[in-house]
Amino acid sequence: MGDTPRHFTVMNTPDRGRVCVATQAFKAGDVLLEDLAFVHASELPDRCLACCGFHEASACFKLKPQGPLPCPPELLEELDAAADEMCDLDAVNTLDRARCFIQCMLMYRKDPLSLDPLAPLTAANLPRCLESVVSIRELIPGLFPDGMTNDRAARILGTLNTNSHELEQVEGSGLFLMACIMEHDCTPNCSFTTFGDKLWVTAIRQVGEGERLSIDYGNNFYLPTAERKAELEDIYGFVCTCRACTVLPDRCRAFRCPSKDCRTGKVCPHGDGGDESAERSWGCLACGHQCDPEEIEVLLEAEESLSEALEMADELGVEQIDALVQDARVVHPTHYVVFWALEATAKRLSGESAGGGGRRERVAQAAEAAWARLVSAVEEALPALHHEKVVYLDALAQSRVVAGDIKGAREAYESAHRVSVMVSGANTIPTLDIKSLAERTPTSANELRARYSGGQV
Repeated sequence: MGDTPRHFTVMNTPDRGRVCVATQAFKAGDVLLEDLAFVHASELPDRCLACCGFHEASACFKLKPQGPLPCPPELLEELDAAADEMCDLDAVNTLDRARCFIQCMLMYRKDPLSLDPLAPLTAANLPRCLESVVSIRELIPGLFPDGMTNDRAARILGTLNTNSHELEQVEGSGLFLMACIMEHDCTPNCSFTTFGDKLWVTAIRQVGEGERLSIDYGNNFYLPTAERKAELEDIYGFVCTCRACTVLPDRCRAFRCPSKDCRTGKVCPHGDGGDESAERSWGCLACGHQCDPEEIEVLLEAEESLSEALEMADELGVEQIDALVQDARVVHPTHYVVFWALEATAKRLSGESAGGGGRRERVAQAAEAAWARLVSAVEEALPALHHEKVVYLDALAQSRVVAGDIKGAREAYESAHRVSVMVSGANTIPTLDIKSLAERTPTSANELRARYSGGQV
């Protein structure tokens, strides 16, 4: 796990510290790295804190005296409750992070050298982490092995916070020693995909020999530039200066072009744009019209009003969302506030359609319409190759199965598979799962549920 793969090397740079540099050329769809988690955990309370299995920590083989994370019996009894309480601490916040921290303490207890691979990694927000570590020591003093100082424990917590990747399949996160060295870019040249405690890094465009490899740390794929930058700084401790954050149009924050000569164009602020009223930062992507200060003010007022209307409304349907967008007039249907309102609606309707009853077909059709709109939005706003397109196409396919449109579901799965081959690699587990669904598409809601819940997709 610690060996550098032969097709890229790790270099020290004055501006970014350690970075990964390609030692050969890659094309989109080439898998550059398969990595196993150093530690990983689920945020689901009914999963084991050490192995993500569906049992209590006291029954886990990993925590037995002969296991890889031996835990004293008196401490073992406290772990689950302590992990729950740690979630209230500012620098911990989630159950999976608490569990990963506990695993690190148990690793150090068995072998003080086991955490040495974490030393070169970046750790952000150390004062906040130190404050939380002091509280953890008061909560469960027996967790800290001899020689583990508060400062070192705070750095371990900061390292987990700064470098962990989301694990969708176990609904948690994990730390991958090689993947976390890759630098961040909001429009990266690589994508990462996970399954269980595995991670794959795949090129999503041509990568030349000697080029730095980058991934999107936060996967804040449909947030406006200002919010995306703020979240990156808060979690990872740096101000992003990639092209998407400085010069490229903010496609998730889209407005209808106010020019009378332009019927279909979208106005997007470019990068962070500096002053919101700066004319140079608000241009139409179709006709090139540059908005003047008065036009910008109209756009901002409409954006604020629509955002408030969508937040205040409860359980909106697609038609109600469309009506609010129509009232806003200048806000484009692909604007991020519309996108997230549609996603909330799609998820709610999908949940209702899964419950059965006489309304299932009608609700399923409404859910399908919402997912179709979301797929259209990500196709328009995101780069050609993006992992989230697979996620939304998969959701669209599921909604079509429930609605009885099996042909449409198969087409959505086939589209998801084509994208997955390019962003996750042709032979990774997630891509093969989607391929199986495209080849043997479920024909009923019950079969769909069985395929997904059983993990046999």
